[in-house]
Amino acid sequence: MTTHHMRMARATDADMDIAYELAGLIDVIGRGDYPSTDDDEDVPDWFDEDDIDHLKALHNRIEKIAENSGAIWRVIGGFSTLSNPSNQLIDLTKDVIELHPRLIAAIQAQQAMAGVEVASYAIQIGGPYGHISIERTQQIDDTYLWKAKRGSECLNKDGGWEYEPIPSSRDDAFLGRCRFSTAEEAIAAARAGIEA
Repeated sequence: MTTHHMRMARATDADMDIAYELAGLIDVIGRGDYPSTDDDEDVPDWFDEDDIDHLKALHNRIEKIAENSGAIWRVIGGFSTLSNPSNQLIDLTKDVIELHPRLIAAIQAQQAMAGVEVASYAIQIGGPYGHISIERTQQIDDTYLWKAKRGSECLNKDGGWEYEPIPSSRDDAFLGRCRFSTAEEAIAAARAGIEA
């Protein structure tokens, strides 16, 4: 899966207020109403485009919004980022805003795996072994470490393969060499061994 890097300043609540104020002003003008604010008193009911005082009132409202024009750009830019097809965030086949199908599938897959722990991975390598198994192994103190295994051999931290003795014969030196703290560490070591 390709990782997309989206960097766009998020619109704040104050930015949204400015965007709504602009949309409201456009609605007012579209209806032919006077561009008053809630603080204005004794204003005309309708907008007269030939009246200089009406035009000044409109200009003042626009100028006040323009002082925060960055807010409008953040609102527009945010939606532009959400709706960019390459980001695959929302479903562009719908008339409403819904998550992209790949995100819905990822959420469903995560929910289906709730309470399940991964105990092993396999790296396909072909040849006589077929694959390297990366296995979660319980230790004597009930903690878990990881090992990379092919056949009866374990990968050690030096990148070599050695025979894995039966559990009662595995001493601290063997465990120190052939156990990894995380699955990622064991997988990286196994891949490094394949590529070497």
